[in-house]
This record gives sequence, C-alpha cells and structure tokens, in this order.
Amino acid sequence: MQPRQNIFIPLTRPYFDSEELEEIQKVLDSGWVTQGPKVKEFEDKIADYLGVKYAIAVTNCTSALHLALLCIGIKGGDEVLVADYTFPATGHAVLYCRAKPVFVDTDLKTYNINPELIEEKITERTKAIIPVHTFGQPAKMDKIMEIAEDYNLKVIEDAACALGAKYKNRYAGTIGDIGCFSFHARKGITTGEGGMVVTNNKNLAEKIRMLSVFGMTSAWDREKSAEFMIPEFTELGYNYKMSDITAAVGVAQLRKLDRIIERKRELAKYWDEKL
Repeated sequence: MQPRQNIFIPLTRPYFDSEELEEIQKVLDSGWVTQGPKVKEFEDKIADYLGVKYAIAVTNCTSALHLALLCIGIKGGDEVLVADYTFPATGHAVLYCRAKPVFVDTDLKTYNINPELIEEKITERTKAIIPVHTFGQPAKMDKIMEIAEDYNLKVIEDAACALGAKYKNRYAGTIGDIGCFSFHARKGITTGEGGMVVTNNKNLAEKIRMLSVFGMTSAWDREKSAEFMIPEFTELGYNYKMSDITAAVGVAQLRKLDRIIERKRELAKYWDEKL
C-alpha cells in the first residue's frame, strides 16, 4: 500500500496574465526604470480607488509603517499601541524609531485589536495606535478613533492585507491619520514586493515622500523641472522608493482587484462550508 501523500493548499496564489508583461514592456521601452512616471500613475490610481488625496509608493509595508511613524514624530521613549496578533513587522517598525511597542490583545472572534482593552494600556508616553486589519477584515475603527481623539493619539492603520476592504462604507486604510498597504505575493494584489502609504494630510504626505527618497526631491520631480536642480539632502532619509518596473505590475494588478476580491469571497464561502 502506497503511503498517503500530503496535499498542500496554498494560502493564496498571485494571478498574472499578459497585462503585467505589457505594462513592464512599456517601462523598459521608456528607459525610465527607477521611480518615475509609472510610479506616479500607480500612486494616482490607488489614491483615486481609495478616495484619498495622497498616496506614496514604497518598497514594502514595513517601510510604509516606518515612514508613517517617523512623520508623526515617534521617537525614543515614546510608546505605540500595537495589535498583538500580527506579522512582527508591525512592532519592528516601532522599534526602528527606538520607541516601545505596547501590545494590546485581540478579540477572539475577529483576531483584530480589542478596543475594550486599549485604554488600560495608555500611558503618558503613548503617542499612537496601530490597528491591524487582520486577513483583510477591518478592525472596529469607530471605537478606536473615538479613543484616539479622547487621548490625542495618532492612528496608523496597518492595512497590509486589506486593500479593497470596507468598514461602514469607508475603505480600510483611509479612516485613521495614515494607512499602510502591502503588495507582497500573498496580498490581494501583488508587485512581488511593494507598499503604499496613504493620507489626506498634505504635510504628512510631503514628509513621507521626502523621507522615502533619502530626504531629498525625487529624481523624477527634478527631471520635470524647467531648471537644473542640484539635490539637497535636508533630513536623514531612506531608500524606500518603488521602481517603475514594480509599479508597472501594480498598475496591471489594480485593474483586477475587484475580480480578485470576488473570487476570494467565493473561496472563503467554499471553505466555510467544507470546514
């Protein structure tokens, strides 16, 4: 008798077709392959889809969270409340700022941060809350935003898995001060690696964009200028910028987002019934 073989069912598989190749070819033909016009196109399409004013494309959601924390002034000695059921990157981003992640337990029905347990974790050092929309299921943002307002805290949504998810007719990632998304291979749409920071606050958006490109004006912005511009490095920044090749995949993937979400709902219903 042959031994029984294990059958592995993947968490998800990325869906690609000829559209991704066509978009990448356009970028290669243009000769502009680092951050440039295709990144701008991807940012504009994400902002339009979510209904936000500003979107900044970055290397991944970890860098998105790091930039979000930096731009609200998180520093050594500060505390940030973090959902304790999440990928370690959420807490790592706080540590990158030399601040302390303070973990808040979850609601066992949703696996999201439990708003009823937030206030007991707040101290005079607490500066922000990072709710995580686990598996794309939005956290209870009404209560979280109410607590944040009462204690003058910033809210950064870790919406890594939640592009396209809605909470009371508002897209996840657009309710707090800043939203952070991932385009990792296991997410709804993917660019292989990649991330996006979104906000409606102009000052925060400008700070995030500058910090994502070494603390200077991007090469594409300098290219568009009518005058010769010598880069000025005004702050300690990071090399967190997305490339046009990566963005090309994102542009093609975004066209499929609604179809991908619908298929995921079908699969979720199937496994709910089977399990």
